[in-house]
Amino acid sequence: DILIDGSSITQASGKQLRMIRRDIGMIFQSFNLVKRSTVLRNVLAGRVGYQSTLRTILGRFPEHDVNLAFKALERVNIVEKAYSRADELSGGQQQR
Repeated sequence: DILIDGSSITQASGKQLRMIRRDIGMIFQSFNLVKRSTVLRNVLAGRVGYQSTLRTILGRFPEHDVNLAFKALERVNIVEKAYSRADELSGGQQQR
């Protein structure tokens, strides 16, 4: 059994599993960026678990999430790249 904050991830299903998963961060060896999307859109992908499917498909993220994304980009010094495509970033910028 795998427990995260006291909740069993191996026994959870449906909505409960989605709620647990959205609070788990993963860092991959490869960057896993959507190269043809903007940097901002790639950052907002981390907020998909907090939105409805329709809102996600339409790309309508709440202002709060967009502000969080900009703060994250500021923290890693690439806020000026927010509207650039991810494939335009250098390797170091992609890592950040």
